[in-house]
Amino acid sequence: MTAQAAALQQASLDFESAQANYQIAATSINDSALRQTEVSLKLAQTALEQAQKNLDTSIRSAQATLDSAKLSVDQAQRNLEKLKLVAPFDGIVSAVNYGAGDSTGMAAAVTMVDVTKLQVKAMVSEVDMVKLELDDTAMISVDALPGAMYHGTLTTISPVGMVTSGVVDYPVMVTVANPDDKIKPGMTANLTVSVERRDNVLLVPLRAIRSQANGKLVMVESQGQTIPVPVVIGLSNDTQVEVKSGLREGDVVVMNQPQTTQSDGGAGMVLMRTTMGH
Repeated sequence: MTAQAAALQQASLDFESAQANYQIAATSINDSALRQTEVSLKLAQTALEQAQKNLDTSIRSAQATLDSAKLSVDQAQRNLEKLKLVAPFDGIVSAVNYGAGDSTGMAAAVTMVDVTKLQVKAMVSEVDMVKLELDDTAMISVDALPGAMYHGTLTTISPVGMVTSGVVDYPVMVTVANPDDKIKPGMTANLTVSVERRDNVLLVPLRAIRSQANGKLVMVESQGQTIPVPVVIGLSNDTQVEVKSGLREGDVVVMNQPQTTQSDGGAGMVLMRTTMGH
């Protein structure tokens, strides 16, 4: 109990006692005693009212102190929140870019990586860029993991090209799934984005295609001789090209022109139908 509350309680008791004395005096014929108890009652009432005012003032002061303390706590909480570093995604802290005494408000204070979903940044020539669309499927190989292939999705195509030595390239970003966690950030990757696909087509090596004035041709073994056959080609990649017409499955294509017309002078390849991607 506070001093003000105790004073109010005592003043209330004194007032009740003065009231009782006044009521007793009021029944007597002693006017002097009545006036004396009346004065005592008024003094007790004044003391009670003053004690109530003192308590009310003390309560208001305590409430103001409490409100100020709450504001201080709220400000301290906000300051504490500013000191927190909250990761924008689940991942691994790969680098801490500050030391003791540095401000934690500096940019890139901590570097994080999500090794389950990596990104490959590549440059695509302006000729090939127009063939790309978001969400195209990509296949990724990593130099450090020979034989392993990973699936990816084209997630970003820059609208602005970069000119290097007079050549315009466009930055693209491919998001790669890394389910076995073997790909590490910083590894060199090679990617192939499939923009067109042909099933059940004939393929020949690019080096088998020869150009002539009126089109393309390949050298084919026929009855012990090597003969030129005009062809119509379709999709191509870095090593192979689709033959749309001019050849049949089972034809033997000669990659290197023999010195004679005999087939034993060149390397041959038997054509089979397969899938062509570009």
